[in-house]
Amino acid sequence: MVRGELELEWTCHGCQQPDPAPVQQLDDSTTSWLRRFNGRADRADLAFYVLVPLLLEEAATVKQQVTLVSENLLNRRQRSIYISIHSRLFWLWEQYEDEEITMAAFLKSCSTISGLGPTPISAMQND
Repeated sequence: MVRGELELEWTCHGCQQPDPAPVQQLDDSTTSWLRRFNGRADRADLAFYVLVPLLLEEAATVKQQVTLVSENLLNRRQRSIYISIHSRLFWLWEQYEDEEITMAAFLKSCSTISGLGPTPISAMQND
């Protein structure tokens, strides 16, 4: 949604036009929640009759999820590529904390892992 104001036209001559109501933007948690439902339904702009069964399924698991989160037993879902990237970054951080690599080497390796640094071929050409 776009931030702005709704303007309503009144055809009644005796009615007063109300103050414009602000349109509120969805926050990130609501946006990700809607994205998850769209993914489960394999499309966006879900109709009410499609959304209701999905909401019922979600409501059935909420109590269990709350229990698992409070006991620190619920893991988040991650794609395998991000699991690999994060494990390499944590490994680098441990090396830096153990003073096995310098800060410059740590930062250069992090930028290469995250795809922001030079590729090995371009690094060899610049040396």
